[in-house]
Amino acid sequence: MLPYQNWWIVTLKGVLLLVLGVWILMTPLASLLGIVLFLGAMIFVAGIIYTINAIASRKYNDQWGWYLVEGIVDVVFGLILMANPAITLIVLPFLLGFWTLFGGIIQIGGAFSLRSMGLKSWWVVFVGGMLTALLGFAIIMHPLISSVLISGLIGLTFILFGLLYIVVSFGLKKLLGNA
Repeated sequence: MLPYQNWWIVTLKGVLLLVLGVWILMTPLASLLGIVLFLGAMIFVAGIIYTINAIASRKYNDQWGWYLVEGIVDVVFGLILMANPAITLIVLPFLLGFWTLFGGIIQIGGAFSLRSMGLKSWWVVFVGGMLTALLGFAIIMHPLISSVLISGLIGLTFILFGLLYIVVSFGLKKLLGNA
């Protein structure tokens, strides 16, 4: 049995991130005002979904621990954003940068797991993980510029994450169909 019987959960996370990313790019000024609470809630919910998925796949996926860690980090990060909106606006570039960097590293690790499962498009996740990690590093290294461009950076990050999760989910669905 393959590790991702519930491939649609990965699709759901990707679609949520993609839609949110496009919305942020379309409304940069308005979105910045409400971004902290909305971002916190979305990350919190995504973390719960990913944590549940990791636990559900633990019998079939020897890499489930990585996904569990990602889910737990998302839950904690979402709670931090929602609990401290004023402080969060000040440190948001650093929080976002570290979260994006961590997400990229997880994607890189996940790419090798997908390769070992036989997914031919594993390299898309690897390249996406590298780009995501580089984006996170850039955000951390340039917090003032990042503060000015925060809406666009968040939107692009979510779109990148969303597209990667959607690509992976359909690859996983195809693997299930061939199993």
